[in-house]
Amino acid sequence: MWRIYSIHYMKHNKAASIFIMASALLASMLLSFLSVFFYNLWMDQKYQLFLQTGSADEAVTPLILAYLFILILASTSLILMLHNAFEVTMNARIHQLGILQSVGATPAQIKSVLVSEAVILSLVPLAVGTLAGVGLSYGVWRFFYVIGDSFREYDLWFRYRPALSAGAIVFSYLTVRLSAWIPARKLSLISPLEAIQYGTEAPVERMRQFRIFSALFGCCGELARKSIYARRKAFRTTTLSLGLSFLAFISFLNLETISGIFTEDTYFNQYRDKWDFLLSIDASEVPDSGLTDEITKIEGVKSCLTYRRLKAQAALPEELFSSQLKETGIGNLNDQIKKSDDGKYLMDIPVYVLDHESFTEYYGNTADPALAQQQAVAVNLIWDSVNSDWRNKTYIPFLKEDHPVTLELKDGSGENGGIPVTIALFTETLPDWKEQLQQYALTLVISEHYYEKLKNQFPARSVYFNIKTVAEQEHDEVLSDIRTLLTGKTHYTLDSRLEEERTERIKRDGLRLFMGFLAVLFSSIGLSNVFSVALGQIYQRKKEFARYMSVGLSYRGVKKILLTESLIITFNPLLFSLLVNIPLVMMAVNASGISLTDYLKKAPVVPVLMFTAFVMFFVGLAYTVGAMKICKGNLMDLLKDDTLV
Repeated sequence: MWRIYSIHYMKHNKAASIFIMASALLASMLLSFLSVFFYNLWMDQKYQLFLQTGSADEAVTPLILAYLFILILASTSLILMLHNAFEVTMNARIHQLGILQSVGATPAQIKSVLVSEAVILSLVPLAVGTLAGVGLSYGVWRFFYVIGDSFREYDLWFRYRPALSAGAIVFSYLTVRLSAWIPARKLSLISPLEAIQYGTEAPVERMRQFRIFSALFGCCGELARKSIYARRKAFRTTTLSLGLSFLAFISFLNLETISGIFTEDTYFNQYRDKWDFLLSIDASEVPDSGLTDEITKIEGVKSCLTYRRLKAQAALPEELFSSQLKETGIGNLNDQIKKSDDGKYLMDIPVYVLDHESFTEYYGNTADPALAQQQAVAVNLIWDSVNSDWRNKTYIPFLKEDHPVTLELKDGSGENGGIPVTIALFTETLPDWKEQLQQYALTLVISEHYYEKLKNQFPARSVYFNIKTVAEQEHDEVLSDIRTLLTGKTHYTLDSRLEEERTERIKRDGLRLFMGFLAVLFSSIGLSNVFSVALGQIYQRKKEFARYMSVGLSYRGVKKILLTESLIITFNPLLFSLLVNIPLVMMAVNASGISLTDYLKKAPVVPVLMFTAFVMFFVGLAYTVGAMKICKGNLMDLLKDDTLV
C-alpha cells in the first residue's frame, strides 16, 4: 500500500520530486567539488615541497585540517538548509498524512515512507552530482591554471582518484538521508487531529504591521509582505542562503575594489616613473664590469641604476639627534627602540651601494667628486608617527646637520667590530629607483669605491639593476634583449612593472570570478528552496487565493501579489547587504586613505547587478511557474477539496 501511495504521490507532485532530486544533486556536487579540489591543493602543496626540499614525505597538516573543517562546516550547513527545505515539501502533505494516521498509519510507517521517498529520488542525482562536482573542480582548477600561467614558475596538474567520488557519494547520501530524517521524524509525531485541522496553515500568533510597505505598495503589497512573513519558516533556507550570498559577495567586491585602488595609488602609480624592469642577480654571476653598460646599450633602455643592499646596525647617542626628534622622543615614535645602558640607541642602518655614475649623479656637485667617493650620504628623515598617521605622513630630520657624523657600522652578529663610516652630506630623497624608505631607520647611500672597505664584513649576495625604458611600447623588445643578455646565468630574477600590473589585474579579475561562482553556487541552495515553496505549496496557495477572491480579489490581483512576493525575496537580502556595506565601505575607505570619490568611480556596480539579475531571474521563474499552476482551474472549488494529491 505504501509503495502505491508513494508512487501515486510522486507521479502527481512532480515539483516536489524535482526539488528533492535537485537538492540531492546540489549537495553531492558541492561535497564532491570540495573533496576533489582540496585533494588537488594537497597534492600541489606536496609537489611544491618536493621542488623546494627534494622530498614530499612531510604532511601538509594545515591544509588537511582546513579541508576537514570546511567539509564539516559545509555538511552541517547543507544538513540545516536541506532539512528546512525537505520540511517545506513534507509539510505540504501534513493534511494528507493526518488523514492516513486517522485510518491506522503508525508514526514509524509515516517516517519510513517519507525518508524512503527522499532516498529513492536522490540515488541518481547523487551519482550525477558527484560526477558534476569532479567536472566543476576540474573547471576551477583549469581556470586557476589559465590565470596563473603568466607568473607561475612550475607545472600545474589536475589529479583525480575514483576513491574521492566514492567517498563523496557516501557522504552525500548520509547528508541527504539525515536531512530528510529530521523533518520526517518531526511530522510523524504530530497528532492526527492537529494535522487534519491545521495542515500547513497553523494560525499566526502575532502578525506584524508593515505600514510603510503598505503605504508604498497598496493592498496587494501588504498581502504579499504578510504572506512572506507568515511563511518565514518555509523561507528560512532562502533567507539564510541569499542573505549570506549577497552579503559575502558584495562585501568582498567592495573590499577588493578598495584594496585595488590603494595598491594602484601607493605602489603602481607611485613608482610608475621610477622603474620598468628590476633585475636581481647573484653577485657571483656579475662580472667585475660591463653588465651595466651592456644593459644601457640595449635599444629602448633609458637608464640603468646598479646597486647593492646591505644590512647594518649602529649605536647612536641622543646628542646626534635633531632638535625635532629630541622634542618628540624616539621612544614615542617606536616603542621597540630602547636606550641601552650606555645611553645610546641601537638602530637599523640599511646601506645602499650605488655604481660610480649613479652615485655621482645622486651626490650632486656639492663637493669634490674624489672626496664624495670616500663619504656616505644619509637620507635624513624619520616618520613623525606621533603627530601624523600613515595616510598623511610627516617626516622630521633624524640627525643634526651642522657637522659630519661618523658611525660605527656593525653586522648585527656581535662577532665583528665596527667599521667607521663618515656621513658628509644629508638629503631628503632616495635615488630614483624602486625602493622604499625604511621606517625608524637611518638609510645610508655609498659609492662602489667606498664599499671596498665594507665588503669583507658586509658581503652583498645580490646585485640589483633598476632599468627604465624610453617608452612602454618598447617593453617586449627590451625584455627579450635583457633575457638574451642573461643567457647562461641561472641565479637571477627579472621583474617587469607592466607584467606586474597585468598579473595584478588577472589575479583580481580571477578572484572576482571565483567569488561570483561561489556566490552563485551557495545562492542556488536558497533558489531551490524558492522553487520548493512556490511549487510545493500549490494546493495551500490555491486555497489562500480562493479566500481572497471570495471577497473580491481578481486574477490580476493574484498575479500582482505573487510578483510582489518575488521582488521581496530578491531585494530583501540585497538591501540588507547594501545597508551593512555602507559603514563597512566608509571604514575601509577611511582606513585606506583613499577618497570616497575614487571609490565611487570604481564601485562594483556591474557585478552586483549581474548577480542580482541572476537571483531575480530564477526567483521570478519559480513564481511564474507557480502562478500558472495556481491560476489554473476554478480556485473556488479548492475550498472544499480534500483529496490526497
